Amino acid sequence: MFSQVLESTAQNLRFLEKSMHKPGFIFRPIHESQVQASIICSKKLGIHFRVRSGGHDFEALSYVSRIEKPFILLDMSKLRQITVDIKDNSAWIQPGATFGELYYRIKLVPVPETLTVFTVTKTLEQDARLKIISKWQRIASKLIEELHIRVELRAIGNNGNKTVTMSYKGQFLGEKGTLMKVMKKAFPELGLTQEDCIEMSWIETTLFRGGFATGSPIEVLLQLKSPLGKGYFKATSDAPFLNWTPYGGMMAKIPESEIPFPHRNRTLFKILYQTNWPESDKRPSRHINWIKDMYSYMTPYVSSNPRQAYVNYRDLDFGQNRNNSKVNFIEAKIWGAKYFKDNFNRLVRIKTKVDPDNFFRHEQSIPTMPVRS
Repeated sequence: MFSQVLESTAQNLRFLEKSMHKPGFIFRPIHESQVQASIICSKKLGIHFRVRSGGHDFEALSYVSRIEKPFILLDMSKLRQITVDIKDNSAWIQPGATFGELYYRIKLVPVPETLTVFTVTKTLEQDARLKIISKWQRIASKLIEELHIRVELRAIGNNGNKTVTMSYKGQFLGEKGTLMKVMKKAFPELGLTQEDCIEMSWIETTLFRGGFATGSPIEVLLQLKSPLGKGYFKATSDAPFLNWTPYGGMMAKIPESEIPFPHRNRTLFKILYQTNWPESDKRPSRHINWIKDMYSYMTPYVSSNPRQAYVNYRDLDFGQNRNNSKVNFIEAKIWGAKYFKDNFNRLVRIKTKVDPDNFFRHEQSIPTMPVRS
């Protein structure tokens, strides 16, 4: 039962290896009062604990500790209540609720009966002058809000026959006839055709975006499993890839100081660097070194001072706390500014006020204000 709960939301097998420090105890509260009790007990016993909700965690900070052991894992997956206040235009969401449950409860926004998806793949040779990918970078964040196009870049082939493919994956809230008119005006360089387009319902597009084979029954969504399975990966097969996701739309309408997430109006797109390898691979270091080299290579072409990063693509290569409960503010600001920009200082002030003893902490947690001597 222990292993089943521990592994329930762990997608990266790197962090389930024996060398990783696992929790000594897992507690799954079913009422919020039990959360309070667990905190009181943990503080009284002097035992560190980690909190896990959905488990979307590239560095496993919610269920693995590199700096403190033993520790308790507080698994919040049973706390899933969602309360919506229409008059106040707000919602109270317990941490165990999935996005699907949240979306169903608040009903999000209306979508048309017919949506259109497409994938158009170009090789480096087909876009030798990089006109297509350059145009995408300029217009992807400015397209009409009904249209979203991301790009996956992969290296394929062997030895002297290698190339790079750029797959443009789009979703449009409407029929393909209307999409073709939009693309002809906004992005004719891609060369989208009617044959590239597939019309489907919104629920079917979730299968498309999730990597399921075309024509998969929607019932597979009830399995709560990824079609890609679990694997070993480093994210900041022997087929490394980059995923470029455009911003714009609602992302750009919210001021960057409104909430901690600061990447707003002038952010064109974010980049996910990822490489995977099978369990049988005895040289995982070569995959990790590749992604570090790629990240370094991209330095001149991305944001700077600081080089920004998405907190849900957390990366301990930016730095980490190493001294148990003591967090160095100067060191923490290195990664804190990447994730939160100027909002980092506000988060530090809040942290100092509500958790002055730094009880809630992990390898890249927000520090308290430094004590003046």
